[in-house]
Amino acid sequence: MTSESETLNEFAEMISSLYEQIILDDIPERPAYRGYLDRDTEFALDDQGYRDSYLGLLQRVFALPNIADMWSEDGVQELGHGLIVELAQLKLQGTASPDFAHTAQEWLDKIQVEFEEFECYGVVSGLVVSSPLAVGDVTFLPASHAPDLEGMLAGRFLRDLNSWRESISYSKVTAEWRRASQIHREKTEVALNVLRFVASLVWHDQPTRHVYVESAEPKRVSYTLVVSSKGAVSSVGASEFDPLPIELTDEMLPYAQFYGFTQIQSMLEEPSPTEIERAFLTAIQWFGRATQEQLPLVAFIKFYIAIEVALKRPGEHAKSVLPRRIGVLLSPWDKSRLATLERDLGGFIDERNAVFHSGLPLAASPDRLRWDSRILSRQVLHQIRQKLASENWQTTDDLIAWVDNQYSDYLS
Repeated sequence: MTSESETLNEFAEMISSLYEQIILDDIPERPAYRGYLDRDTEFALDDQGYRDSYLGLLQRVFALPNIADMWSEDGVQELGHGLIVELAQLKLQGTASPDFAHTAQEWLDKIQVEFEEFECYGVVSGLVVSSPLAVGDVTFLPASHAPDLEGMLAGRFLRDLNSWRESISYSKVTAEWRRASQIHREKTEVALNVLRFVASLVWHDQPTRHVYVESAEPKRVSYTLVVSSKGAVSSVGASEFDPLPIELTDEMLPYAQFYGFTQIQSMLEEPSPTEIERAFLTAIQWFGRATQEQLPLVAFIKFYIAIEVALKRPGEHAKSVLPRRIGVLLSPWDKSRLATLERDLGGFIDERNAVFHSGLPLAASPDRLRWDSRILSRQVLHQIRQKLASENWQTTDDLIAWVDNQYSDYLS
């Protein structure tokens, strides 16, 4: 492990190298990097100075422990630009070379700063709530409950929200302000994946409902011109997404709670979830991503991953273990149905292998694979969630042991 003094010396040497590479006179016509101290004074770096000294320094910053948790790439580059301007000013003065250890320490102090806690807001399209709804670290607020924030920027951001289709995501994040924004969006996606899973159970007999962080939402309606042999032109509109939002209002929340929403919220808030709870929550994330996927085969693969994350040990051959485990979960008492399920699931995994290795399915259409995998992964995760509420499972091994015992006692 590198000590603080070794880190300081390393940065001092890199800053010294950068200082030496700064060009003040005879600047190339097209330098790799050009900067200005004022309107009449410019400086530059050639290819080597920019590639090795400057980018090398920034890459070393990104290698600092936990730096990506606190800083955005833009923020670090902004600090790097400020440093190179400072070094160019010192070099222009023509005095003795600066104390690079002191310069390095001052610059690292700017990087290793204690950030304040920011309140972050975002607009979510396709989700309606009637009161604040907490999912993990994110709370979704009704569009009608927009925060009272000052300034033109806040007004533009929050005005004209559609209370029938939109809500506001809110969280607190301690990081550099641009990184705080990124973390908030990441947290929002995690929370939305939970809601996408629960919504697939509440509205199980309806098409997938789509919900997006604002600006990530694809265009909902596209138009095709259809021209007849006589030149008659017709316009046909087609929506790729169901326009109905996920409505987790006070009226609908009891249905979500029936399908385990409160239990999942508790898992998200648990500081030390069990190994199988972590696997279950990871599977939900893949399921949620799959519901929003536009390409059928990509959606199929994501739904399949949700199943494998929850049921397979690393290194196991999927076709050897998954048909039995899925079959017992879905049909824990019916021996004849289990045999049919295992056979069909073997074919399902063959389709997965074909898509993984060739990019194309064996026999089923991409749309059929998306449909089947959505239903299957939803049923598997729902059964696991129910068993987590009634069984004392701690690990995936506990789940597998339950499957083996159930099969031995009632299905063999």
